[in-house]
Amino acid sequence: MMQPKAFADTLRSFVRKTPFQPFVIEMAEGRQAVIRRPDKLAFSEGGGASYLTAEELYLIDCENVIQIRPLEAQKTSP
Repeated sequence: MMQPKAFADTLRSFVRKTPFQPFVIEMAEGRQAVIRRPDKLAFSEGGGASYLTAEELYLIDCENVIQIRPLEAQKTSP
């Protein structure tokens, strides 16, 4: 699970990458938020974020995040 500062710093580094490249936020319960549009991602105080797609609103709490990775990278095994 991620600490608030690490979560915010990592998320910002992915969002600010030029050119933007889609990335994945993997959560402990198995859900994945694929971030394809940085303008649909909002940060909140204390280590949270939200992401809106046409199908779903993701409410993301840093303590539930396992990793943030590029979309094309494969999930690493523990």
